[in-house]
Amino acid sequence: MRDELDGLLDRYAPEAGELWLSALPEQAPEHEFSPKFRRKVEKLLRRQRRSPAVNSALRYGRRAAAFALVFLTLSFSCLMTVDAAFRERVIQVVVQVLRDFTEFTYTSDSPAADEPGDLTFTYLPEGMEETGREQSATACYVYYESPDGAFVEFSQTLVADGVEMQLGLDTEDAEVFDLTVHGTEALGIVKGVDRTIHWTEGPFVYLLSGTIPMEELERVAEGIQ
Repeated sequence: MRDELDGLLDRYAPEAGELWLSALPEQAPEHEFSPKFRRKVEKLLRRQRRSPAVNSALRYGRRAAAFALVFLTLSFSCLMTVDAAFRERVIQVVVQVLRDFTEFTYTSDSPAADEPGDLTFTYLPEGMEETGREQSATACYVYYESPDGAFVEFSQTLVADGVEMQLGLDTEDAEVFDLTVHGTEALGIVKGVDRTIHWTEGPFVYLLSGTIPMEELERVAEGIQ
């Protein structure tokens, strides 16, 4: 019986395969990928276009900060309880230093009066051009790149009433220091070839990263209006 079934399969399988293939559409339907997935693919392509020296430095520098974010989530639950004495601040923050990264949790009890993306870069290093931008009701993302492969990456996230934002930055074996941006306390991170500046201003959380010198990155941050 098994031999007979094997014989039938050998005889009719090719014909069945051709019939099945003929029923398929000539062109596969297009799939709409999410913005997050497209951004990751674009980053991979940009990295492939860089010189071998830059790729090697990035690989062994264990890409930090924005390119090594542990997570960045927005949710509408698990809001922390804030003492009344601190309620004048637009954004409240809880910082937890872990072994491999530093976790920031941001909340706010202020209504959303502003929208992300309403800003201007008054300074960029020579040769830097905008190569990517995404914007939503809660966040703005901009990517700049120069012909030699250096880049600057910027994100602005709105933290409004009822929203909790968690941000993890890779600070393991990194140089971490304090600085100011627009007169506001900020955090600087240098790890390998990566530099990062992180700060809050009004209802927004800012993250500016790149492979340019920290002095240049500070000028970019100060020039954001």
